[in-house]
Amino acid sequence: MLAGLQPPGVVVYYNGHFVTMSDAHPTAEAVAIRGNSFLAVGTLADVRFAAGSSARQIDLHGRTVLPGLEDSHTHPITAALSEQDGPIPVIGSIADVQAYIRKQAATTPADRLIFLPEDLFDAALRPSLSDSPGTRRGRAESRRHDR
Repeated sequence: MLAGLQPPGVVVYYNGHFVTMSDAHPTAEAVAIRGNSFLAVGTLADVRFAAGSSARQIDLHGRTVLPGLEDSHTHPITAALSEQDGPIPVIGSIADVQAYIRKQAATTPADRLIFLPEDLFDAALRPSLSDSPGTRRGRAESRRHDR
């Protein structure tokens, strides 16, 4: 097998403070990584067993390891425009979207559109919005400011 095509090796990170974000196991003694994926998380003995004897070992000397956090960013103008008609609430369901639209429909003049910022709700919820009961057809429109 060519060197560039060999499967990635396993690396064990140990002697650190691993924050897992799991209620059942909030911390761990060690982790094993293969490529871009976790192979094992837990006690050092369990992780070393799962990783195998050829795994590279890295001592973290007590450093803290947090879950991968992606830096979200915003475009200031887009953020400002998205709330020009008032604060955007946290939306977690179709029912939340419907409640937001009903509230806007009650306070928005009939000749004005009700704008829904595209990031207001998860993409998986979008297809069913046009068929949602309780929304006034023809008045709601999704809009992106950054296009």
